[in-house]
Amino acid sequence: MGGRVREVPKYGFKVRLDHEYPEKWSQKLRPKFKQTIQMMPLAVRYVFYYTNVSRYGRPVLMDYFNMRHGQQIYGVPIGGLGGGSIGRGFRGEFCRYALLPGLYSYHVIPANQFILTVRDVNGNTIYNQVLSTKTKPKHLRSWKWGFEGNKASYTGLYPRSWTTYEVEELELKLTCRQVSPVIPHDYKDSSLPCAVFVWDVVNRSNRDLRIAITFTFQSGCASKEDAQGDKWTEFFELDESRGTMIHQEFRGMPCTYAISSRTRPDDVGVTRMIGFDPRGNGAVLWQRLQNAGRFDESAEPRISSKTRKPIATAVCADTLVKAGSSGFLEFSLAWHMPKIQFFFKKKDHLRYYTQFFSGEKAGPEICRYALSQYERWEDEIERWQKSVLEDPDLPDWYKSAIFNELYFVSDGGSLWLSTDESNELQPDDPRRRYGRFAYLEGHEYRMYNTYDVHFYAAFALAQLWPNLEACIQYEFRDSVHAEDQQRLQGLYDGSKRHRKVKGSVPHDIGDPGEEPFDLINAYPIHDVSQWRDLNSKFVLSCYRIYFFNRNLEQLRDFWSTIKLVLEHSLTFDEDNDGLIENGGFPDQTYDCWVMSGPSAYCGGLWIAALHCAVKMAELLGESEDEARYKGILDRGKVAFQDKLWNGKYYNFDCGKDESKLSIMSDQLCGHWLLRACGFSYEVFPQDRVRSSLETVFQNNVMKYKNGQQGAVNGFSPTGSIDYSCIQSEEMWTGVAYGLAALLIHEVAAVLLVLVGSALCSLEPAGYRSPSSHSQYLPPYRRQPSTRLSAPSRQYVPAPADSYNFGGQPEILEARRAAPLPSTAYGVPDYNSQHNHGHHHHHHYQRHQEEHHEPAKYNFAYQVKDSNSGNDYSHQESRDGSLTRGSYSVLLPDGRRQIVEYEADEAGYRPKISYEAAQPQSRYGQPSRAYPGGPY
Repeated sequence: MGGRVREVPKYGFKVRLDHEYPEKWSQKLRPKFKQTIQMMPLAVRYVFYYTNVSRYGRPVLMDYFNMRHGQQIYGVPIGGLGGGSIGRGFRGEFCRYALLPGLYSYHVIPANQFILTVRDVNGNTIYNQVLSTKTKPKHLRSWKWGFEGNKASYTGLYPRSWTTYEVEELELKLTCRQVSPVIPHDYKDSSLPCAVFVWDVVNRSNRDLRIAITFTFQSGCASKEDAQGDKWTEFFELDESRGTMIHQEFRGMPCTYAISSRTRPDDVGVTRMIGFDPRGNGAVLWQRLQNAGRFDESAEPRISSKTRKPIATAVCADTLVKAGSSGFLEFSLAWHMPKIQFFFKKKDHLRYYTQFFSGEKAGPEICRYALSQYERWEDEIERWQKSVLEDPDLPDWYKSAIFNELYFVSDGGSLWLSTDESNELQPDDPRRRYGRFAYLEGHEYRMYNTYDVHFYAAFALAQLWPNLEACIQYEFRDSVHAEDQQRLQGLYDGSKRHRKVKGSVPHDIGDPGEEPFDLINAYPIHDVSQWRDLNSKFVLSCYRIYFFNRNLEQLRDFWSTIKLVLEHSLTFDEDNDGLIENGGFPDQTYDCWVMSGPSAYCGGLWIAALHCAVKMAELLGESEDEARYKGILDRGKVAFQDKLWNGKYYNFDCGKDESKLSIMSDQLCGHWLLRACGFSYEVFPQDRVRSSLETVFQNNVMKYKNGQQGAVNGFSPTGSIDYSCIQSEEMWTGVAYGLAALLIHEVAAVLLVLVGSALCSLEPAGYRSPSSHSQYLPPYRRQPSTRLSAPSRQYVPAPADSYNFGGQPEILEARRAAPLPSTAYGVPDYNSQHNHGHHHHHHYQRHQEEHHEPAKYNFAYQVKDSNSGNDYSHQESRDGSLTRGSYSVLLPDGRRQIVEYEADEAGYRPKISYEAAQPQSRYGQPSRAYPGGPY
């Protein structure tokens, strides 16, 4: 039914419009003296690199001279996937334009506004106000600005947002609901460059009021190129959709903005103003609204004259809202930029959405389509999010984070192109139908599909748009076989290297400042053909795709490439023990953190990849390959345990200095991927996994910023943060989310609450999630693409596993009999459908005797720390096969969750209850911008 009211959700990013962040973050790098000395040679080479690139007018893909300091204004961005995006501030700003491929403009355009005009039944204007808290704009001074921020509130739950305005003097309540077509498994509508704004109006007064909302929009994207090319405006009508277009071009690429509203006979009228000067005082527009509450189109031309100056246009919709009743008005915004070019301009690329909307009138057609379909979009969005939002066992921070962190699929410079080489692709190649998809590593690191960090983020695509993830994987499959002998100098050590070595997985698919997809490996610092993690991550990602889609033919398409990259990696096994060695330089994603010899991170990824290779060979009937990789895996598992296990956790590496003992938060990355793909302890012994996790939790989490900001990458066993390099002392958001996800699989849910809510305490982020965090914020290199990621499994109420936080770390074994939970994104639970039980006999044999279950035990502990806010307790007893226990934890929303459970061979049986939030709970303090963190 049209105009159905959608309530503001309980969960999400919640602030008032007068909110000011208490912290100010900076991108300025302040390394320690030792770190500065380490980086000096690189810095000198970087200066020459920067000069050589910028003198040709090319943007530098990692620009350390012009670091972008984020404005703490952002809310949910608008637009679908890959068609360009426009940011929105939580106060209503239109900002952070990403319409040019790979480039951003961060300025706010003040002329882009919604204006509220209210008249009484006699036609007298009694209210005329820009719905913006901005008070002193440089232009448009005739407009009434300065809506009181304390009378408006914002809720963001990607891909929607709600802004509520209270006009107390008129007893009016208005809610603007912003909707973008980001819909799982819908590849047509999710590609559309558009958004809808639905204004719900509640008239609580005792008089009828005529309500008008005017949507104003300006040409350009707030960049210095806005003055280039002709601009003109034009009216359009398509069925009930009436609006205006702004024709323009950016760097020679035509782009049309279209704004419109929908008429409803005898209810909503729509009028338009063909143009006004956004750099003038705005008096003409304002006076027309003040006098009549609408525009007089009879005096307007249908097409304006062309100009090179900025131009703006307006659409006004008005309706009568009777006393004590409600009404609604609908607007849409679309941007039609069908063809794009990269910096080298080798070819034109068509955006994917042009398969469905093309031609000069595509902008108006998208507007009309959006206005007719947005209610279906919302139904599908609510159906997708419902299982998470209504799950009483999930903490509030999770319900917000798992959706809001997804904002990067549109705001991350994502690019979705039609494939112009379809005739050269195999018939079953997904790129023939779904095109090419890419997104930036981050705003500061302008490389598409940076593979080492896409590894962490790919769960979002694999579960929500699996065909896009398959397209990315096919792109990298083909790139493995590519070769580019262009000689480049690595900035790290100055050595010469080939741009792309055949048989190696590339670091990225290219820089928009060159020609992506053709010129791959834009990353300038290291020779990535020598990186130890990329090949393993490719193999693991192939299995992950299969695990989610069960497409055996795709797996077969990947198999020859899997074998090629495994052979390439075997050249890094110097002593033929089945375990690869690092090269004593930063040869993996932590690209200033040196690993020497076998390492927990790269070695763990390698043996996990071998395990998946064995499984894939078995599935494909490749018995010789299966036997060969099984032999390498068996040797590698033994070497991994012998060389890296120290009795409590896995050493950072096998180097000769004390840093080899560093406790790395990401040491079980390979095991995390295996667990997320349905495996158990075939590669990593259960007792050692639990001991390592306990060590990481007690050190990297609880001793880092009072347990309130995730997990620091490295921690010294002497009791301090590892300061050996910049990255060791950082917290990487994606890695910490991965750790939280692994805790779901392995240990107590209370730990997930602590790690997850600590991540969400990074309040100043606001839809600009930091890829890393440290004593100073800017890293040497961050992990931005993990912004797409969130824990890959749902929150588990309470396993029978536990930690003893008093005294020495201790693991108390008790196997979980219940199946793994379904995934958070609503895809089928393959863990219960696909039996991996035949793997169990492959457990690490030398330690098989340690995998017994204790016959009898009893323990209890409690932690209550007023400084960190940690408040939880756990008690458990076991007698034979029966385990009984209970735990309680103070949740981020102030409630206390209490779980009583039993577990035996028949399964895990929890009983969950809640105590109401206490008035003095630190999580319920009104000074917080939202419960439990920003997301």
